[in-house]
Amino acid sequence: MDSATFLSDLERLFLSPYEAKAYLALIKNGSITASELSKVAAIPKQRTHDILRNLETKGFAISHPGRARLYKPVSPQLAFNQALEKEEGRFETEMEHRRDVASQLASELDSVFDPKSTDKSPSEYIWTVRGGPNISATYVESLGKAEETVVELLKEPYSELEPQIQEYAKTLERGVSVKFILHEEEKGFGEEIIQFMSRLGRRGAEVKTHPVIHAKLAVIDTSEAWTALMDPASVEETFTALIIQHAQTAKMYHHYFEKMWAEADDFSK
Repeated sequence: MDSATFLSDLERLFLSPYEAKAYLALIKNGSITASELSKVAAIPKQRTHDILRNLETKGFAISHPGRARLYKPVSPQLAFNQALEKEEGRFETEMEHRRDVASQLASELDSVFDPKSTDKSPSEYIWTVRGGPNISATYVESLGKAEETVVELLKEPYSELEPQIQEYAKTLERGVSVKFILHEEEKGFGEEIIQFMSRLGRRGAEVKTHPVIHAKLAVIDTSEAWTALMDPASVEETFTALIIQHAQTAKMYHHYFEKMWAEADDFSK
């Protein structure tokens, strides 16, 4: 399949013409700056930042902050699945056709996409993901790669829990140690979080509570750390997640978690 066909299908499925050109350029080039993208994708320089922000919002790209912000693509399969789920309500009658096209297109693009090629420099270890659904979907993808440990500090507001339950279950079935520390709310825990933790507890997850949790935190295999920050400038309750792919930093956060674990109380339903 040639580039013109890729672009045509991306436009028909998910993106504007410029967004499609930008995403295909990210797929082919890995992590690049907005200026570099403008050149390789033949996009007007004054439009590039808006287009990249749109791709981030739609779940097709994540960014690395710095003097020259870097952008890299979200894997085609994950990006397409998220986009399809968002549009399902509006395009219910067209969904079956779109899934067929997306599956074929993702398979074709995955043969070009190499996750290792998106990291050009060892210093590129901090990435951002915006919006609750995008954060949840990207985190589920990371959970699927966990091999030894997953530890999390959780507090309200909780993300959509049900879509994550299956991936946590698969993670536990692989023999991965999973631990949660919940923020001990004065009003008690809601029924949804109680059921969620009870289901995972029956599968082998360990759960405790602590009266002081300042921020959400997750550490996967002491190699990748996640923290979710609320956007103070947003009128709505909007989160941005920082993904830190740095072993020493992840180990530091893991050590912090273990100190809290030693002080935490057992989770009482």
